[in-house]
Amino acid sequence: MNTSLKRAGGAMVALALAAVLAPRPTGAQTQDQTFPVTISPSFVQPAGQFGTFNVFSSFDTPLGSSLLSTTGTISGVDPVTGGFFQQEFPLTFTDITQPGAEQQSFQITGQSPQDAFLLLAPGTFNLATTVTPTGGSPQTVNMPFQVQVPDIASVQQIVSRMGASDVGLIDRQQVGMLRATLRVAQQAIDRGQVNLACNLLNVFSNQVRVRSRGRHATIDPQAGAVLRADVQALCSQLLAQQGRGF
Repeated sequence: MNTSLKRAGGAMVALALAAVLAPRPTGAQTQDQTFPVTISPSFVQPAGQFGTFNVFSSFDTPLGSSLLSTTGTISGVDPVTGGFFQQEFPLTFTDITQPGAEQQSFQITGQSPQDAFLLLAPGTFNLATTVTPTGGSPQTVNMPFQVQVPDIASVQQIVSRMGASDVGLIDRQQVGMLRATLRVAQQAIDRGQVNLACNLLNVFSNQVRVRSRGRHATIDPQAGAVLRADVQALCSQLLAQQGRGF
């Protein structure tokens, strides 16, 4: 199962976990040979890039079982640096066993730290959900997902967050100029001028490149590299949509 994580984007931002579990998919289940545990693959809710990454899953054990721990780990190759990215965060579990059930059922929920993906460019990563039952071996289910930038409004939000005083990756004086370029690109998209919009995104990329180099850089070099990767991926997406007649 492949899931997309939207790094930003208005209505796609979900900062609360769903109250109801999605239906459990069949397949991709793991069985512990000494202490039977069946884990359903995790579900990832879309979250803002500067918000939180929300996860929920479920698993079953024999009646009377107890659990020692659950953890979540996100990992993959950073598209910008080429280095290995790994982020671990705790997961909590709740017993949701129904009266008369023939097995013990648990629900897993968890959230990543704030801004966990602010410096992560679009790419494919893996979420590993690990359950350790008391008296049993750790069992893990892996789920690939994608980090995406869905639209120009998302890039504008990313720029604003990077320029926030508590983040400080972009000099605040540069934020307005960068957002203005993105705004003009959005206007081109609104008129159906996708090629012009991509040219303007390239202008944005050059603005970022120039300002993230040298001793007097006003944009953090890593943040600049991520922003350039963002608009490159977004332009490719826009051109692909144009080719399909969207």
